[in-house]
Amino acid sequence: MWYSVSMFDSFSEKLREIIGKTSGGELTQDNMQEAFREIRRALLDADVNLRVVKGFISNIKDKAEGEKIVEGVNPSQQLVKIVHDELVELLGHENKPLDFSGNPNLIMMLGLQGSGKTTSSAKLAVKLKKEGRNPLLVACDVYRPAAISQLQTLGKEIENEVFTIPDCTDVQRIVREAIDYAGQNGFNTLILDTAGRLQIDTDMMAELLLIDRIFKPSEKLLVIDSMTGQEAVNVAENFDAQLELTGLVLTKLDGDTRGEIKSDNYETFFELGVCHLLEENICGAIKNFVRAIQINPDNPDAILQLGLSHELCEEYDLALMIYQKLIENSPEFIKAYEHKSALLMKLERFQEAATVLYHLIKINPNYHKAFAGLGVCLDKLGKKVEAQRFYRRFLNAKPVSFNSEFIKKRFNKIKTQKVTTSYMTLCK
Repeated sequence: MWYSVSMFDSFSEKLREIIGKTSGGELTQDNMQEAFREIRRALLDADVNLRVVKGFISNIKDKAEGEKIVEGVNPSQQLVKIVHDELVELLGHENKPLDFSGNPNLIMMLGLQGSGKTTSSAKLAVKLKKEGRNPLLVACDVYRPAAISQLQTLGKEIENEVFTIPDCTDVQRIVREAIDYAGQNGFNTLILDTAGRLQIDTDMMAELLLIDRIFKPSEKLLVIDSMTGQEAVNVAENFDAQLELTGLVLTKLDGDTRGEIKSDNYETFFELGVCHLLEENICGAIKNFVRAIQINPDNPDAILQLGLSHELCEEYDLALMIYQKLIENSPEFIKAYEHKSALLMKLERFQEAATVLYHLIKINPNYHKAFAGLGVCLDKLGKKVEAQRFYRRFLNAKPVSFNSEFIKKRFNKIKTQKVTTSYMTLCK
């Protein structure tokens, strides 16, 4: 597997800056919390999938917390090693060579249109020639205009023969005759430059499946434009489900260009942010919500979603700050109270959550969800009588859109308990 060294340069430098402040004889939750937060942010900014980021951070936390510092090695140096080892584990520590079984062996290049598949086929031919192989490029893209001439041009530049059948659109015939030609002329590897599409479709997959089933290539490499972002995951999953890929080729790793929409429309950026959020592309979500807020700073929906985005990537303090600002600027916006109180309850900060819900009830005295949440907070704080009162108010509202069974059980549990006055006084 090949990686661009420069691909990780900025992340490595960022990591050194993040953990440079770490000191002491032991890596603990306290002195590592800020480092973990910044590492998470750096990964998300690099467009890494949220689920991958969460697993990565969880793993380095487990390895870092409580680990004794080796004599002569400061904590930041040791954390660098922990993160490095986890990156190696994530990306793969084994260099698996291409499978050259078969005579000749077939390498099928797959991908969507514009991914760089034809160019990658030529580059692979150059690599194989340096390794002593004798590759033959096979033009199997009979649909895209100028696809065959592009491969022929590249073949001339790298001095590698390209097999074509003029005016032929039968891909199976092209591959079959290419195999015969290779056997007669001493080529031991065939690189099949297959057709791409603007999107995955059944006709495309059917053609690729026939090539796979009939000719059984030893390698099936999916070429993906690295600037596609997290949509590349969906493309890879679709191809792998059908064809059982053996590897990926990422193109344009030396670029950092990111598409930018030229628009001043609030809805455009807000909807893009929501889409990114659903795809767990937190970095993309945050950027689009920020852009929406810049266009319309008075609309609370984008601000709320921005807070939720930071909450999802476990930047809880920042999320709470956003929710609080939203409450201050839009005191009638109920969702801000809901999100802030829910996050505080998640963090087991029940007293603060109760305060938020008290304010919400003052604004909307008939908001039954607030009764339920406040009852839970007071229950957790040991204030059983007050909790029972709010549970009762919630149940009396006869809610249909909220899980009332849980509240009913909590209410009945308190009802059957004997709570003494002295205990309640102590709890208060």
